[in-house]
Amino acid sequence: MPNVTLSASPSTLSVTQGSNNTSAITVNPTNGFSGSVNLAITSTLPSGVTASFNPKPATSASIVTLTACSSATTGPATVTITGTSGSLMQTTTISLTVVGSIVVTISSSTAALAATTQTQQFAATVTGNTTNFNVTWSVDGTVGGTAATGTISTSGLYTPPSTGGRHTVTATSVANSSYSASASAAVTDLAAVFTHHNDLSRDGVNSQEYALTPSNVGTATFGKLFSCATATTAEAQAGQGAVFAQTLWVPGLSTNGGIHNVIFVATQHDTVFAFDADANPCVT
Repeated sequence: MPNVTLSASPSTLSVTQGSNNTSAITVNPTNGFSGSVNLAITSTLPSGVTASFNPKPATSASIVTLTACSSATTGPATVTITGTSGSLMQTTTISLTVVGSIVVTISSSTAALAATTQTQQFAATVTGNTTNFNVTWSVDGTVGGTAATGTISTSGLYTPPSTGGRHTVTATSVANSSYSASASAAVTDLAAVFTHHNDLSRDGVNSQEYALTPSNVGTATFGKLFSCATATTAEAQAGQGAVFAQTLWVPGLSTNGGIHNVIFVATQHDTVFAFDADANPCVT
C-alpha cells in the first residue's frame, strides 16, 4: 500500500526572540506513493511563535520557518508536524527552544585617533539568553579590517590606517549574527599643529578633522574633557605667567619611553610644558 514518512532536518532548533529559524521537512514516499502531502503544525506553539511552510502542500520537501516575536515565551517546546494525503497521516517532531534576545554594546561610541601611531582598545559586552558571549570584530563590514580601513584584533584592538577618514567598527554576536553594535573610528592624518592658527595662512582650518561634526558638537555632547595646570599654586602661576600662545599639537612623538600625541604649551615667562594629549589625569 502506498505510504509516506516525514523527517525534519535539523530536528533540534533554537530561535531567538525577534528572529526566525528553519528546518527542512522531507517527504519520503514508499510503495509507489506519488501524491502531495499537506503539512500543518498540530501541536501548540509557544506564545508569540508562528510557523509557515514553503511549499505547501509538498511532494518531496518543504521548508518550515519558525518565527518568534520579540516577546515570545522562552523555553523548550516540542513542535509536531503532521502530513496528510487522503487517508494517510504521518508526523515528525522538532525540539524547539526559544531563547531571549541578545544585546551587544561597545565601550566607546566614537574614538578619535591619529593615523598609524595611535591605537584604540574597544570592548564589547554581550548580554541576554546565550551561553556564548564572544563577538566577531569587523571594520567597515570586513572581519578583521583591511590596510585601507584599519585593522582590528580578535580582542578589539583597532590600529588605524595611514590615511584619514571615518570608519565603522562593529562587534557581532557569535551566538547570533543578527545582533551587533557599532562605534566610529575617526582617523586624522593631520601632520601636526606647528604654528598659530594651524598654518601660515592663519585660517585656523583643520581639513583632516573627522571626529567632530555639526551633529555631535553641541551643548549636550561637546565640551571640555579635562584641563592641565602649568602650576599648582597662585604664587607659582604668577611666576610662570599666563598662557596666551596657541597650544600646539604633534602626533606620534617618540618621547619619555614611548609614542605619544603631545600638546605643547608656552607661558608668558618662556616656560614650555609638554603634556600627553590623551592622558586624563594629566601626564607631563
